[in-house]
Amino acid sequence: MKDQLSNSYTSQLSQHYTSYFGIPGHQRRLNSGPLEKLNLNFHVLEFAPNPRHNCWVYCTVGMYSHYSDIA
Repeated sequence: MKDQLSNSYTSQLSQHYTSYFGIPGHQRRLNSGPLEKLNLNFHVLEFAPNPRHNCWVYCTVGMYSHYSDIA
């Protein structure tokens, strides 16, 4: 159940970022560091400059979804 809530949360957050920035972000996953401390759904969305935002933007998704206050 908690994994389903986490997946739903990260999916909704990704959709929110896409809507806000006006383009889909490119999903980046970490391949080093304390990965065991992160939720399996954790990733960073990279948004390139576009007509709505003239700069590179990086947004975390799922950073806190392993904590109990999400579920």
